[in-house]
Amino acid sequence: MSKKEMGGTQKKELAKGMKITREEAIKENKKLAKLRKKTIAEEEREFVEKVKKKMKDPSLLVDTTKEIQKEVAGEEDTILAEIIITSTRLVKNAIPESTNFLLSDKTGVGKDLITKKTLKVIIPEDEHLHVTKMSPEAFTYWHYKDKDWTWDRKVIHLEDVTQQLLNCPTFKTVSSGGSFAVVVKDQQTLEIPTPGKPCMILTSHHANPKDEALRRFRIGSLNETKDQTQKVKDNISRQYTGEAKNKPDYILRSAVQSLDPYFVVIPYARIIQHFFPDDILMRTHYHCFLDYICGSAIFHQYQREKTEKGEIIATPDDYMIARMVLIYTTSNPKMIPMSEEYREISNILENNVNPMTVHDIFLKCNQSERWLYRHLPELTKTGLIVKNKKDMEDSKKPVTTYQFSLELNASAIPTWNKITRIMDEIYKKTVKTDKCVKCSNSSTEVEKV
Repeated sequence: MSKKEMGGTQKKELAKGMKITREEAIKENKKLAKLRKKTIAEEEREFVEKVKKKMKDPSLLVDTTKEIQKEVAGEEDTILAEIIITSTRLVKNAIPESTNFLLSDKTGVGKDLITKKTLKVIIPEDEHLHVTKMSPEAFTYWHYKDKDWTWDRKVIHLEDVTQQLLNCPTFKTVSSGGSFAVVVKDQQTLEIPTPGKPCMILTSHHANPKDEALRRFRIGSLNETKDQTQKVKDNISRQYTGEAKNKPDYILRSAVQSLDPYFVVIPYARIIQHFFPDDILMRTHYHCFLDYICGSAIFHQYQREKTEKGEIIATPDDYMIARMVLIYTTSNPKMIPMSEEYREISNILENNVNPMTVHDIFLKCNQSERWLYRHLPELTKTGLIVKNKKDMEDSKKPVTTYQFSLELNASAIPTWNKITRIMDEIYKKTVKTDKCVKCSNSSTEVEKV
């Protein structure tokens, strides 16, 4: 028998041994399907356990910042602010204004790039809306036909927002917690509610909020130092040399995107109120600061204790994180949020002891005299800048001057350690006073005897 015939015979014998019935094939397929499901379920369970472990990791905030910095150079302050402000949308007892943030700075410094990369890491895709242009009345009709739609938990990134949009009545109303519009269509009134309140992350260069809008938005800016510019160049260079490590950490991203909403309590809230200015704007800004503490507690919800009612309890660590965000979003002693242009003028006046005329300020800033005449009165309303009159030799009439208020105390918000030291000193004085009172009472009783 030839080798070819022997090979054919062996194949036939092997085929006979492999023959199975249809029922047996179905059973085998079911076994394989169960095995696959079991394997997938085990993988899912392992992934979930890794996510829970990451959420309990004390370095969660630092690791999240590093994850964002895989595609962004530096800018830790801006990244931290956007993480905490977006987390505040999950605080059930937060005020609507606490979830608003305006990133105001020069064109081309990377405002939108940083915001895009940050939100991509920390916000689920179905909760993130990116908008490059919006008309003033857009919120009135946006999703109004969707019966089950709500803006709660949504995060809107609005690029290059205009002054007109920022001061539009509808936009201001939505930024304060929803609206109820009544419009006329086909000679009939149409009632359009705006359910819920989105977290609003805006970027702009020229937008300067008026007092009403200023109360609704915290304002931040980017790092303009040479050191930051070097970091940006190095980051770009690494991308071209292939050295950049941009592989996403899906476990970390799943962890920060899986946070649940909670009520939050701050046990020390009545203590820290005494360390803030009594300016009227503090009625909103101080409330926002407390909400930032709550936002930090929400972000670290797997590392915080809960009350019997299931409320998360904020810790001093949350105070320190919120303190960093507040310092970043306020550039002056009265903690008033300011645009990039207003910060420039305020810094010029603060660094000059003597009163300055509009022309003096013009020589030191990047704005026109016309712009200064229009905006200096707005800065004066904040109380940071004082307006006066001064006689000049080359002028027949007194000339208007501006000066940084000398009454303001530029001390920063105290750290938690400083608050603790102050409270300890007060307690010691109180104990001594009580002892003195008791001694005095004892002496009186002795004298009576």
